[in-house]
Amino acid sequence: PDTVYFSWTPDAKYGKAGANGTEGRIYVSKMKLPSQGVPVLENSYAFNGFARAGGIDMTEDGIVGTLCAKLWYPWVEHTNSHLDKAAMVLAVCEVNASSMTKHRTPWQIGKQYQESVTAPNTGIWGSYPLSAWFAQRSVGY
Repeated sequence: PDTVYFSWTPDAKYGKAGANGTEGRIYVSKMKLPSQGVPVLENSYAFNGFARAGGIDMTEDGIVGTLCAKLWYPWVEHTNSHLDKAAMVLAVCEVNASSMTKHRTPWQIGKQYQESVTAPNTGIWGSYPLSAWFAQRSVGY
C-alpha cells in the first residue's frame, strides 16, 4: 500500500485541423510513498495523441487503466465547427503496473459520434464534449 498510480495531462496545446488526432499527451505515473521521507516518482508512461486523462483503476492482475480522450477533428467539423461542442473520442489506456510499459493499444469506448442516431452507440447525447455548457453543468466541471 505504499504505491500510488495516477494519470495526468501536461496541458499541451491541441486542436489543429490537420493534426489527425496526433496532438496531446497523457501520462500514467507510479509514485512510492515511504512511511518516512519524501514521495518518489518511480516511473511514467506517456500515451501520445490524447488530450485529456480521466478516472483510473487497477485490475487484480496488475494492469492500470485510465480514461483517455482524443480530439478527432472530423467530429469537430460535424458540429458546425463549434469546438466547444465537439465530442472527443474516449478510450482506455493501460500499462503494466510492475514494468510501467504499455499493456496494449488503447481501445475505444463510448459513442461513435454522429449527429443523426442510426444505432444505440451513435448520436450526440452521451458523447464527451470539450466544454459544452450543459455537459459542464451536469457532470460537475
